[in-house]
Amino acid sequence: MLIVTCLATVAFAAGTATVAANHKTAKAGEEVSITYTVTGEFANYELWITSDSTLTLTGISGITGNVSTGKVAYASDENVTSHSFTATFKVSDSAKPGTYPVSATINFVADRNLVKQDVTVSAGSVTITCDHAWGAWVETTAPTCTEAGVETRECTKCGETETRSVAAKGHTWGAWEVTKAASCGEKGEETRTCSVCGETETRAIDATAHNWSAWTLVKAATCTEDGEETRECSICGETETRAIKAHGHEWGEDWTLTKEPTATEKGEETRWCLNGCGEKQTRDVPALGEKDPDIDPVPETGDITTTVIMTGALVLAMMAAAYVLFFKRQAAK
Repeated sequence: MLIVTCLATVAFAAGTATVAANHKTAKAGEEVSITYTVTGEFANYELWITSDSTLTLTGISGITGNVSTGKVAYASDENVTSHSFTATFKVSDSAKPGTYPVSATINFVADRNLVKQDVTVSAGSVTITCDHAWGAWVETTAPTCTEAGVETRECTKCGETETRSVAAKGHTWGAWEVTKAASCGEKGEETRTCSVCGETETRAIDATAHNWSAWTLVKAATCTEDGEETRECSICGETETRAIKAHGHEWGEDWTLTKEPTATEKGEETRWCLNGCGEKQTRDVPALGEKDPDIDPVPETGDITTTVIMTGALVLAMMAAAYVLFFKRQAAK
């Protein structure tokens, strides 16, 4: 299919002219037509059609011309401002894709008075395309573990080549090997190696846990002071300690008289901690002339008299009841 590109309008002044060819697209073996346009103020011109050797002139229309030489000639009685003609070319069967020029060699451009004009030539072109017949893809750059490769194919018609990327292969890793053993307090490390390129990769190994021994008593706890015990890791020798809480006093239930009271002075009794720490507690024992207010409270004076009278009356009543009961039993016999 031919693609026609329109010519741009070229401004000109009196005494000047322009010859321009347009642009087309074709394939090898096809024919293509190129339009030549002469602009200015002229009545005559003569020129030779020129082109790349890939293009063979096969026809001229719209003007008097010679196909074998490519020479064309135009003549008019009056000046004109524009004239066009068509040149037909056969594209070589072996033409390779690309852009090939078509142009003109000017003999003269003159007005009706045969005054020649200055001429500017604007070349056209034919762009050759190909219905490619691609060969097989061939690896031209081998991929590596980390870098892509390249493969290429070639058109069997025109020889044009095309490339595409081949994905990197990626590493072929070996097994992980320990290069630094982990310990109780420090991470280790292991490494693996690519068998293709020799690159290495490392990763951490978690630190191991301590292997603690049983707790050993270092300092016994007392009633008032904390004790301490320790244990040791059998792998790395690290030690760990912890406190043993003070257990507090354990007081005996029995009090011991440690100072006899007198009629006028208090005594004292004592009890000791059963844990053997030597700590003791003491408390007063009342003087002998004193009553322990918690054991034998002393009543007030009014209370004593009333109690004695009531107690005597009760005793007399009981004696009287017993006497009456005795004589009743005797009479019954």
